[in-house]
Amino acid sequence: MMCEHVGGPCICKLARCLSKTPNLKRLDISGNKLGALPETLGDLSELTHLDVSGNALTDLSIVKRLKKLVSLKADDNMVTSLDAEGLDELAEISLCRNAFKNYPDLSWGSLLSPSFNIRLDGNPCMEGVDK
Repeated sequence: MMCEHVGGPCICKLARCLSKTPNLKRLDISGNKLGALPETLGDLSELTHLDVSGNALTDLSIVKRLKKLVSLKADDNMVTSLDAEGLDELAEISLCRNAFKNYPDLSWGSLLSPSFNIRLDGNPCMEGVDK
C-alpha cells in the first residue's frame, strides 16, 4: 500500500478504505511498514480481531477505542507500551519482538481472566526469563 504522493506506506488510502467499512469484524494490515495507524481505525466499532504485525508502529493508543476487540496481534513493531484499559472483551494480545522494557500493566478488565493470553517474546523485558 504505497502512497503515490510520497512513495512510502500510505495511511491516507487505508483511512479512506476503513471509513467505507464501518462494520468490519477482522482486519489484517500486517507487513505494510506503516509508521502510524489512521484515526478511522478507531471508528470500527464492530472490530473483534486486529493484526498490525510487521509494521513500524510505536503507538497503539487508537486500539482503546475498539471496545469489541478480542484479539490484538502487533508483533514485529517498535511499541514500548500498551494501555488497553476498558477493552473488556480482549482475550489475546501478541506483542512479540517490540521494544517493551517493562512488563505491560495487566491489572485491568479481562486481563484478570484465566483464559487471557499475552505473548511478549523477544522484548527487552523478557531477557533472561525462562520460557
